[in-house]
Amino acid sequence: MHAGWFSGRRALCAGVAALALGVAGCGGSDNKTDSGSSGSSGASTAASGDTGGGSSAIVAEAKKAVAQGKVGYPETYDGPTEKVKVPQGLTLAVMPCGAAVRGCVALTDAAADVGKKLGWTVKQYDGKADPSNQNRAMLQATAAGADIILTGGTEADAIRSGLQAARKKGIIVASMSQAEVPEDNGYYFDINPAGPEMGKLAGDWMIADSGGKAVFQPWIDKEFGGAVQYLEGNIARVKECSTCEVKDPEQFVAASLATDFGPRTVNVVRQNKDIQYMNPSYDPAAAAQATALSTAGLKDVKIMGLNGNTQSLDLVSKGQVQVADIAYDQVYVGWLAVYQAIRLYDKMPLWTGGASDEVHKYSGTVPYKLFLQDNVPTPIKEWVDTRLGWQDKIGGLMGIGGGAS
Repeated sequence: MHAGWFSGRRALCAGVAALALGVAGCGGSDNKTDSGSSGSSGASTAASGDTGGGSSAIVAEAKKAVAQGKVGYPETYDGPTEKVKVPQGLTLAVMPCGAAVRGCVALTDAAADVGKKLGWTVKQYDGKADPSNQNRAMLQATAAGADIILTGGTEADAIRSGLQAARKKGIIVASMSQAEVPEDNGYYFDINPAGPEMGKLAGDWMIADSGGKAVFQPWIDKEFGGAVQYLEGNIARVKECSTCEVKDPEQFVAASLATDFGPRTVNVVRQNKDIQYMNPSYDPAAAAQATALSTAGLKDVKIMGLNGNTQSLDLVSKGQVQVADIAYDQVYVGWLAVYQAIRLYDKMPLWTGGASDEVHKYSGTVPYKLFLQDNVPTPIKEWVDTRLGWQDKIGGLMGIGGGAS
């Protein structure tokens, strides 16, 4: 399993901001694959090495996971419980990868909200979905006297000189939802959701929904490591079903969403009429595919997404090709990031959750939930997990109430 974000990528976000992408991370790629290539034209990958196969056992197991997924994970609160002494008079700087990228903004807005509740000065910077602007914003925040800088969906390599300048001045710099491994010249920590587990849940839904006969076409964008991690979990789970089929992944890039991605999706489906399920990893791509297939009259394919964007949740509620989505609690990510930053400021060790790997050890289990047509929130809105009462729990550790909405 891919342990973290796709390494070695370089940002290619310029021009993508207009798409208002809802992905959590916004980074480029060294991926040389032509976005017009078609993996489905090659041999399909038959599932093997399963433990339950296409038997009733694996379908029953998948159905159980889907039922729990619709309730949400984790089943009980497993976040921090130790109070911190909140320093006064700090300046918190937040920087989304781009102000037009909702998946980044939701994270930094949540962190900014906590900072204001704590009585801190909060300054917001716009990464403008471009590495040079992201690095420039980092340098500006550093020069302006920030005590803590939290980024949303910004790759460390894209802002390396800004990170080094901030750390040289003793500023705590951390990331949200980019799954960066902490390093001496990078981020102190990253708060991010469990990609492989969410991917497994996506696979369970396909197995359960198809009765163990899913024909799955993955789509992979290597620009976004978290999306890669999620998709790998999806593929691995469906391959455990011996009577299911996983086709060779189709590769694409985010910039193609506004150009040939829709027509290409239609072409792939027309050439592979057995395709039943697709997952392009993140919601803007899922919505683009759903729209293209619906317009072309190819409404039998079922699309799964990730993020919980309102556009995708609306499609799911109407059963319009994208019929499933997994959302993770982005507000939780922002609150936990501020809590962890305070621990560092107070010279305390970072809180560690149940995960042992370097990517997820400081995140615990970020709440996530499976949405199908029968459980989409009404009215449609971004999901915040209210089951666990985490807002009051984490807020109480910092001396503030909940109030996340």
